[in-house]
Amino acid sequence: TDFRVLQEDDDLIDADAVNANPGDTLRNTISVYGGIFAIAFLLFCTLRRKYPRVYNVRGWVEDLQCNLAQNQFGYFSWMWNVYAVSEEDILEQCGMDALCFI
Repeated sequence: TDFRVLQEDDDLIDADAVNANPGDTLRNTISVYGGIFAIAFLLFCTLRRKYPRVYNVRGWVEDLQCNLAQNQFGYFSWMWNVYAVSEEDILEQCGMDALCFI
């Protein structure tokens, strides 16, 4: 079979020429989306510390407070502490939806 791809100017080009080097395609994809992920992740870490009321509702709303929400973690240390909490604690204090989400 002969595959062809449309360019923006409506000219047909050979699909094999487009995928001549899949390593470049993978490298470009990782660099673009990896950069977007890194920026979003650092933004989340910064905003989480700057606006704790937005990211930790269970820490300040009296009806929703739980022991897990009282713990405050550093800029990146929360990632390791997530694995230290047992599934039973999450289920008991946060509910089934939080357990399934995590």
